[in-house]
Amino acid sequence: YVYRIPGEHATKLIDRNRESVCTNLAKELDVDNTLIYIDPIKGWKLSYYIENAVEFDPNNNEHVILFAECLKKLHNVNNLKKSGYEFNYYKKGIELLEGEGKNIEPSLRELIYDYSIKAKYLNDLIEKDGWGIYLSHNDVYEPNMLVANNRLTLIDWEFSGDNDPGYDIAKLFSLGEFDLVEVKRKLSYYFGKEPTNRELRHLFACVSVNYFYWVVWSSYMNSNGHDYQLWFLKWNDKFLQYYDLVQKMKVED
Repeated sequence: YVYRIPGEHATKLIDRNRESVCTNLAKELDVDNTLIYIDPIKGWKLSYYIENAVEFDPNNNEHVILFAECLKKLHNVNNLKKSGYEFNYYKKGIELLEGEGKNIEPSLRELIYDYSIKAKYLNDLIEKDGWGIYLSHNDVYEPNMLVANNRLTLIDWEFSGDNDPGYDIAKLFSLGEFDLVEVKRKLSYYFGKEPTNRELRHLFACVSVNYFYWVVWSSYMNSNGHDYQLWFLKWNDKFLQYYDLVQKMKVED
């Protein structure tokens, strides 16, 4: 078994009732069947331990296929689940910047406000595409993706909520190095076909707005005595890389 005790700073940002609702829905949808009990007020959680599990490897084709299958369960239009809690990366980033993140170093705050203009532009594109809102994990990265017994389990639903599914789908390719041929191949496991340019632009925009939020989050954590500097640098580069990709794409609106 695994017993989770919530961290002090995470508790300031996480709505434990939202996490509880989403974790139970994830179990119902069979994307995370480890849950035994989660307290919706204090946030402590008891889960089954997955024997012989390994972290997701974005360069392992079998892992990518398993992840695509997991996401199709989560975004199943025939069994659509919603938590009732919106999660919008752009809005959450601004809320954090203007709330708990007010003690972020001034020059860094100024840089992030410049980024927020780019993020708003991309968020407007995403919303205009009208992909709909689904229950989403919203914190998909390697430690939260456990592979064992020919199955991928998404764990840790602290940031989960109802969101554009593109944010989760984009993690099929955005955890590794960018290669357009590989991007299209990995996405075909989810869509059942090669993605269109419009779908690619949507997903690239999702990647950039996603990393805008994590730039704000890592800056907040750094300002509170945690060492997320390397993560900040990585996420900062991803934000700019995918913003530039969207800018270079020619898609008729």
